[in-house]
Amino acid sequence: MAGAMLARMKENSFDASLLDPFVQVLPAELRQRWLDLVRPAVRFRMREDGDGPAVWRYGGEPNLPDEMPWPVKEGEGPLNYMGALDCAGIPRHELDIPLPADGTLLFFLHDNYADWDSLDRARVVYVPASAATSPRQLPEETVGGDNFYDGEDFLVVDRAVPTMPDTDTYMIDALGIPQNAKDALGGLQWDLDGEVGDWLYQIGGHPTWIQNPHVESEGFIGTGNEKEDLAYLERDWLLLAMTPGSGDGTFYWFMRSADLADGRFDRAVLNFQC
Repeated sequence: MAGAMLARMKENSFDASLLDPFVQVLPAELRQRWLDLVRPAVRFRMREDGDGPAVWRYGGEPNLPDEMPWPVKEGEGPLNYMGALDCAGIPRHELDIPLPADGTLLFFLHDNYADWDSLDRARVVYVPASAATSPRQLPEETVGGDNFYDGEDFLVVDRAVPTMPDTDTYMIDALGIPQNAKDALGGLQWDLDGEVGDWLYQIGGHPTWIQNPHVESEGFIGTGNEKEDLAYLERDWLLLAMTPGSGDGTFYWFMRSADLADGRFDRAVLNFQC
């Protein structure tokens, strides 16, 4: 591995040798370019007896600032509340995305399958640790029906893992990897996910897509080269979180890199696949 990649890997707790099989199936001239796309993620698991404090509370009631109204979908009503992420408990040194050192991220969403193309279907609210908050009772009825996140699950940090783009993404396409190598990469990705465990709850890194990769392009003015533009978008839309959706689906919470750097969590968007 090149020196720059080794230096970055040493900042994370996962074993960089996990990437060796991937590198070996790539043409020599493409190995470093592929390694540069690898990104660290933190995954979570359900808290068990003897575990430390929960970092992610899934469900329950949010602690909202006293002056903050419940987030709504304009013209339709209150959003569902999904859960709260304790920023102080996230091992930020394991990630390559900027997250607050303390405070809480609250996740709200419009849980109506007929409305996934609506940009205001979700809201991420950052509540600073210094804010005066109190538990807020869930609305009796939210957009799309009753709020079904009415239980409570508590998660702890499981591990940091290396993640890589899906082989069907435009950023991989732009590398010009031969099809046989792409097929081998896909098989290795599947094996690695089985080895490092459940990916249902994840912060940062690349998403694990259920269907074809998808990137948002709302308001984007590109160069006119569709593949180059889509590859850029895939690199610019960074995964904030992956969470379980209804049934067998998955929610993907994305932010543009500039918005993440500015802490503009109100600009997060939601994608869903099942």
